[in-house]
Amino acid sequence: MAVGLVVAVAVRVLHGGLEPLGGADAQGAHFAPHGAAGVTLAASGVFFSFIGFDAVSTAGEEVRNPRRTVPLAILLTLLAVTVLYGAVALAGVGAQDSARFGEQADAGEAVLAEILRGVTGLGWPALVLSAGAVVSIFSVVLVTLFGQTRILFSMARDGLVPEVFSRVDRKRHTPARNTWIVGAGVGLLATLVPLQLLADLTSLGTLMAFVAVAAAVVVLRRTAPDAPRPFQLPLHPLVPVLAAVSCLYLAWLLPGLTWGLFGAWLLLAAGLYLAFGRRHSRLERPGGEPLVTTPGATTSEVTTGGATTPDAATSEVTASEAPEAAAGPTV
Repeated sequence: MAVGLVVAVAVRVLHGGLEPLGGADAQGAHFAPHGAAGVTLAASGVFFSFIGFDAVSTAGEEVRNPRRTVPLAILLTLLAVTVLYGAVALAGVGAQDSARFGEQADAGEAVLAEILRGVTGLGWPALVLSAGAVVSIFSVVLVTLFGQTRILFSMARDGLVPEVFSRVDRKRHTPARNTWIVGAGVGLLATLVPLQLLADLTSLGTLMAFVAVAAAVVVLRRTAPDAPRPFQLPLHPLVPVLAAVSCLYLAWLLPGLTWGLFGAWLLLAAGLYLAFGRRHSRLERPGGEPLVTTPGATTSEVTTGGATTPDAATSEVTASEAPEAAAGPTV
């Protein structure tokens, strides 16, 4: 759909030029009328669009040759999407006066669809673009849910969240209950929380997660210098420091309400960690052993701190019950 918009604008330019849809007074409009500050402010608000790339890394246990495949997949998809985003932005600003973008957004209009309708003079291309946008939203949500379930799977395997998130379906070898819980939670948020607020919160959460990862790279080089590092990082520590600083700057530009809600979420997460995760963490057990389970014919026994309790689940296993489950879920 993005390619279609760019092609439509390009075709009109080749056939006699393109007057901005805002009228003749928009002929002298700049590509960045608000300067670098406007560009960075917009980047902070749409940063959630890049959340799918970190989801690729959460699937590292489920791909062949992750040392080569994961970095290659992240870099190639990042390059392709960035080029398309830049081309769409260039086509959109060239097609209409920049002042109209805010008016259309406030009116609840589909901005790109309106631009395409004005450029082509037809209604059906805009309808096709809108349908493609709906499909793409589904794909983005599915990728995000996939990444979140795998993060919770790893956390449950370490004991930081309840063990239900690490249970793997015996037949499909996927964290089925985990997926249902995450899907229900996301659906509830989408129903009750305004879309713009969700987008800002997602952008802020993604930015702060990237800051934490960048900082962890620097810290772990000092605290665990002998740890195995299958992925090489050039120009250390310059790259992680620049990444953390740039993400912090973009996060600082987000609204105060977003920061307030993010702070409340952090307090909730800290409370859950102190109440559950800290006491159940495998690192707190002697020897740092994970939860030990033994599958049975009709029941499985879950061993925790020397006490054995029956577990009625028969169609699922925990990550430590079978070699294929311990390696991570498969899809």
